[in-house]
Amino acid sequence: MGFFSKLFGSQDLESQKITKFQELERQFAGDSKMINLTKVGWLMSRGNYYGQQNQLDQALTDFKEAIILNSDYTPAYVSLGIAYRAKRMFKEALAILEKAPKELKLYDGQTTDQRFGIYFNLGLIYIDMGDKKKAVEYLEKSLEVNEFLTRDPIIMKQQKILKEVGLVGEREEIDHQELIENIKQLLGKLKK
Repeated sequence: MGFFSKLFGSQDLESQKITKFQELERQFAGDSKMINLTKVGWLMSRGNYYGQQNQLDQALTDFKEAIILNSDYTPAYVSLGIAYRAKRMFKEALAILEKAPKELKLYDGQTTDQRFGIYFNLGLIYIDMGDKKKAVEYLEKSLEVNEFLTRDPIIMKQQKILKEVGLVGEREEIDHQELIENIKQLLGKLKK
């Protein structure tokens, strides 16, 4: 039995969620903000798991509920957009990504720029729809945002802290650099 099978078990999905949410409410009693954040995190993990299993309807349900619990949580919008794209529901994917918050509010009150993921995924949707012009527009925007983020001293400091505490490793940094190179190559092909 795999890790996620153990984590998400075999009980029906609604009962599983209720049980987990009750556990989180006991664990963080009195801290409604933390309860909400951990519920959203759990729904995102479960949604990503079901998305990877190609059980997209369940993934959509979990991502939508995460947005209901925290309408400022940009990763839920991006994941929902990706799931819609996987189902070839392009209009829905575009609509959700276009209304996604451009900044993610962190627990401590700070914010982080989320435009890169939004613009990148909008570009991919437009590729799927056959709209090269819009695809180029959004992929170029993603690169512009990436350039801004790599020069912003506050973001650089945040990245350094994330590396120091082990939340971002060498592999993630290399993966991001490879993604940027892939976007540049894709743009080259689209512009031909």
